Amino acid sequence: TYLTDLFPLEDQWVELEREHAPYISFIAEPVDATSVDTKRIGQGRARQLINIFHHFPEEVARGVLEDAIKARQPIFISEQFFRRPTQFLNFAPAGIASLYVNPLFTKEHRLAKALWTWCSPVMLGISIWDGIISTMRIYEPADLMRMVQSIDGHEEYSWRHGTFSYLPKGEGFYFCGVPHRRA
Repeated sequence: TYLTDLFPLEDQWVELEREHAPYISFIAEPVDATSVDTKRIGQGRARQLINIFHHFPEEVARGVLEDAIKARQPIFISEQFFRRPTQFLNFAPAGIASLYVNPLFTKEHRLAKALWTWCSPVMLGISIWDGIISTMRIYEPADLMRMVQSIDGHEEYSWRHGTFSYLPKGEGFYFCGVPHRRA
């Protein structure tokens, strides 16, 4: 698996690569998901977008799908929520716990981060706001299928989607496309 991003996190990825080589590697230079150089990354590799697709404006999201279709690469998208703000509550116990231990694991500005997190409701409020907004920006399978159907070449793919559940009452989905084999 290659980790890529328009804004690569090289410092963090070096550590991941060291811990999980040869399974994880990364590309240190920026990679635009709407224009992936398959010669550099490898033809036939599946593109995986897990819990991030909702961050793309619709024209960028459509561009990501279009680039995968033009390159005839499989694509897999997964989100932990449907577009229901109450689903965000499933992450509250783990989210609050990780928010409060985060200052202990940071390398920079530990005291400032601890003060903002532990002595003020600001970080909790920001986290809740961010979670609700992210949940409301989710592209559900019907939205993704609508985007895909507007792209030339989509009919040369098998498209499918499904759901998965997690505790306490969470429900997410996956959406994937695999190109048909050419004769």
